[in-house]
Amino acid sequence: MPRPTRFLHLAAACLALAVAPALFAQEVEANQQAGRDGAAGNQARSGQGQPPAAATGPARFDLDFPGGTVEEYVAAIRRAHPPANIVVLAGAGAWGLPPVRLQNVTVAASLDTIQQEVMHPDGGMSLLTMRESRVLGGDEPVYTMSFNSMGRAPKVRTRVWTISSHIAAGITPSALLGAVEASLELDPSASTIRYHEPTALLIVRGTEDQLDVVEHVLVEVINTWATLGEHADDLAD
Repeated sequence: MPRPTRFLHLAAACLALAVAPALFAQEVEANQQAGRDGAAGNQARSGQGQPPAAATGPARFDLDFPGGTVEEYVAAIRRAHPPANIVVLAGAGAWGLPPVRLQNVTVAASLDTIQQEVMHPDGGMSLLTMRESRVLGGDEPVYTMSFNSMGRAPKVRTRVWTISSHIAAGITPSALLGAVEASLELDPSASTIRYHEPTALLIVRGTEDQLDVVEHVLVEVINTWATLGEHADDLAD
């Protein structure tokens, strides 16, 4: 009886050795699959392995402007991008522009391109500027084009005239000064008038335009006084 028992034990050991590799291979495959499933789950949770989301941003377009005014330039932008919100304030629309050709630009970039500062010979400056505003809940910003002119303060000078010939012609100093003061009231700039009676000198301090007006008044009064005839005495009072 002992010999059959040993035979059975030997047969069981052989069977175990034959089955073990297959079981081991199944366990390895199961572990690898579990690893792949776990990695896929981690990628899904982290967003890896997914196609990138489409990028969002301002609309872009090409612009070929042959030259013209700011108003015409804005019209060209609206044709290229109809949703564009652009306001052109008074004075800005007539500003002249050279030809402009742009590719793959936004509304903001196309308007920023034409902003300008122009210096004038008299020291003044003209500005063409763009301002961007965001509308709550709106997709498209609002762009405002404006024009500003910053002039230089006019130079102030002093000029002296003798009015002795006017007095000799019968024109009283008070009448002449009244005409000069009336002409200077049309100009908002400040001016100063002085009359020195002993020397019959009229002294005026003001801008070049104001001094030119005084000169014109003095010449016109003396030139027309002789034609007044019988009305000269009335005007002299």
